[in-house]
Amino acid sequence: MSEMIYYNQGDLFIQLCKCVNIYEGMSATGKSFLPRFAEKFADAPRFIRVSTKKEYDVLISKGKELLGSEDDILFLDRFDLFGSDQVIDVIGGFRNICILIDYKQFIGLPFKKIAVATIKYDGKRFEVKSEKA
Repeated sequence: MSEMIYYNQGDLFIQLCKCVNIYEGMSATGKSFLPRFAEKFADAPRFIRVSTKKEYDVLISKGKELLGSEDDILFLDRFDLFGSDQVIDVIGGFRNICILIDYKQFIGLPFKKIAVATIKYDGKRFEVKSEKA
């Protein structure tokens, strides 16, 4: 069982820790397009994007059932809007799962292992990686 998710094919590069990865980037950087972009690559990790209040409610009720594989990436977009204590409890129960959180201020999140992630998109190529854990 790997501690990392690694994928490098064409215009998609992913190197993420299987832990909570926080992305603190600015808005309008292409990150919301990332899951659809990754779908173009048949063997790429699948991004499960949670970005609306309704989707966050489904995450709370279904938890890990949303993931089809341990190599799926749970992408919590707009976490600063819809994240809650219940969501944090659900995430805290996950083990060996890659979670990518778009969050403007992660200070105080109660997770044992947090990596800072970067997402770079130049209009053609995505690069998503954990900087440190």
